[in-house]
Amino acid sequence: MVLNKNDLKKYSVVVEDGSGCLFQSMTDEYTYILTAKHIFFKKVEDGRPEKIQLSNGTSIQIKQCVEIGGSWQEKKIEFILIEGETYFPHKGADIAILKISPAIEGFDRICTSNKDTIEEETFLCGYPQTFRANNEGEKHTEYKVEHFGSADNGTRKAQLDTALNQETIEGMSGGAILSIDNNHINIMG
Repeated sequence: MVLNKNDLKKYSVVVEDGSGCLFQSMTDEYTYILTAKHIFFKKVEDGRPEKIQLSNGTSIQIKQCVEIGGSWQEKKIEFILIEGETYFPHKGADIAILKISPAIEGFDRICTSNKDTIEEETFLCGYPQTFRANNEGEKHTEYKVEHFGSADNGTRKAQLDTALNQETIEGMSGGAILSIDNNHINIMG
């Protein structure tokens, strides 16, 4: 099977008001979703995130885009937030791992990459808020990454098209930076 840009859509998921990326671990007992930690915090009335995490037992809305019979449909992934069991937030960085059981089959073509340069088409993938009212299969997008840069705190920055603004990227939080290389999908960031 030769991978293409539609496969990036298969690996991307909606997680609450943000996005995420399916990642198959070395076992077939569960699948991970990599996403942003701030998605799981309550918001105050003016929209700023507070430092109050959603409580254990909270049902989280996760949707996966699947291709069935040549058309795209949304499939709900059942998920209950339980820190240390199904939800693993990073202590310092704005990243979280969700553990989905049982495993979602067919997501073993993805791997991590430590490349510092872009050698193939690389995209920030996810579900921006401006696309959420679209028909099923038309809510996902890929924004081309122009180049990588480094930051002072050991993180990497990705330069997207400069015409993008807050409105066009809102909802992409937690979305992965992906590329297709040697018939695998690389998670670049």
